[in-house]
Amino acid sequence: PDAMNHYGVAREAAALYGLGLKPIETSVAKAGELQTTKGTTEVVPSRVLPSGPRVKANASGDASFSIDIEDKEGCARYTAQIVRGVRIKASPTHIAARLALVDQRPINNAADASNYTLWEMGHPTHAFDLDLLQGGKIIVRRARAGETLKTLDGVDRKLSPEDLIIADAKKPVAL
Repeated sequence: PDAMNHYGVAREAAALYGLGLKPIETSVAKAGELQTTKGTTEVVPSRVLPSGPRVKANASGDASFSIDIEDKEGCARYTAQIVRGVRIKASPTHIAARLALVDQRPINNAADASNYTLWEMGHPTHAFDLDLLQGGKIIVRRARAGETLKTLDGVDRKLSPEDLIIADAKKPVAL
């Protein structure tokens, strides 16, 4: 899996040729603070939601959300973070261009941040619109017979019971 992302390939090349590797720089604002990256993106972090019992989604207590893992063999850990104040818009040109280089169609700033993370570090993430998730929960489970999922390319895909999915209380929302 290390060779399935840019940093992993760089790590392998560094090991092969005996070179040093600069760590990826990360910066996370404390809850309630604004974080600006290169003056373009403001993020208002809330709190991380661990899998398990229902937890309050933010400090004001205006929402409640839970994560249930039904298939612990397929997914031992799943976390989420609710981020408020995000304006969905086109991604900055340099992000869209880098995604296009790996044949990834730019969608919007939220989806592209998720896809960029996957390609850069090999860590799969997904951005969901909290208002569209039904039942106040995310469920990690195997697909049920007859379930379908409309993917970002607009195709309705028939799921099989071997597929590990992310669902809300009513339907699959990610594969």
